[in-house]
Amino acid sequence: MKRWQFYKYNILKYLDKNSHILVIGSSIKEVDLFYKLKYKNVSFSYYNEDLINEVKNLPYYKLYKYLKIDCRKINLPDNNFDYVITHATIHHIDLPHLAIIEMYRVSKIGTLILESNDSLIMRLAVRFGFTEDFEVSSTINKEKDNTRGGLIETGVPNYIYRWSEREIIKLINSYKPYITHDIKFLYANDLSNSAIRLKFLKKILKKIFSIFLAIFFLFFKKQQNLLSIYINKSGSNKSI
Repeated sequence: MKRWQFYKYNILKYLDKNSHILVIGSSIKEVDLFYKLKYKNVSFSYYNEDLINEVKNLPYYKLYKYLKIDCRKINLPDNNFDYVITHATIHHIDLPHLAIIEMYRVSKIGTLILESNDSLIMRLAVRFGFTEDFEVSSTINKEKDNTRGGLIETGVPNYIYRWSEREIIKLINSYKPYITHDIKFLYANDLSNSAIRLKFLKKILKKIFSIFLAIFFLFFKKQQNLLSIYINKSGSNKSI
């Protein structure tokens, strides 16, 4: 399943269309996605003005709200939104754990996070150069003198922080130790980036490699490279 298909699947699975939603680290593609899915009460956060410059000419631009937010310190009250979600943003942050806690804090019903999965297969992929350890490809050189992207928009390639179930459980339990948390995990695989990097293989070998991985992931789902984390606050209970 492609990354954006996986994102769409999780949105429809967990987010009520009549709810109040905050999207952290938004892109124009996300604004378009929520519009096509008929979500109306959505606020899109951004770190710099690029998002506004991109979306202001969209015919449905004024349908949504746009907030400048640093996800390491969200200047909003607790439980301010029904849902707070983010897609492939947390690994660009120098304090990713704090960003997740802040998202959790300002959400009332649930927090949805889509990031890369930490697994043996992914560590081997990094080791043999099939995927990146530091995300050089995330930096954008605008007019050759204004580099963006990477670590909190500094142009420095960020380390790709990949997550595991256990790490998320420990993080949320540390923040709210008196709660029994309802946390759901889903996995998917997007081979598109890997296929691009396998330049030394001929086309037929790439196909065989992709088929092999698809079969492998049927039996070892937690080895896939995409991870969605849904923290269901409304389904959590006080344990003390």
